[in-house]
Amino acid sequence: MTRRETGFVFEKLQPLPETLPEGLYLVLLKTGQIPPHLGLISGNHWFTLTVKGATVAADANRLLQSVVRKNMSAVIVQLAWPRGLHAQAMNKQLAEIFNRYEPLGNNEHTCLSPIRDLFVFIYGNEFKTCDFVFEMLQVATDKNLLLTCYHNGH
Repeated sequence: MTRRETGFVFEKLQPLPETLPEGLYLVLLKTGQIPPHLGLISGNHWFTLTVKGATVAADANRLLQSVVRKNMSAVIVQLAWPRGLHAQAMNKQLAEIFNRYEPLGNNEHTCLSPIRDLFVFIYGNEFKTCDFVFEMLQVATDKNLLLTCYHNGH
């Protein structure tokens, strides 16, 4: 199954499982909207930036249950885990990055900004110039960082 999302084609999308395997995931919510809302799951921790501010280390299972219950369109992409980075260190880094940002509003940053910062930190400077999620996904594909892509909804 192939699906086009704002300039990027997801190959071999799989249905969203009840629980995700341990790992790092890029989450695209409300994929029918442009832009979709973005966040990251690390372990069972949800990180995102909204108009209310940063959500840091919230329960990812609650997010996933909400996505399924509301039949929300979503794509969840498992990413290669960076070598030498333990889960505790990853979550600490995520918290530091997301907490640097003010709530979304009339500022220069978006929900992509802290995600791009993390990608630069763990995967390399190629992500610095990515202004859109589809650009990040293409760079991640080129670097063989996408493992499994799950979808929910229409």
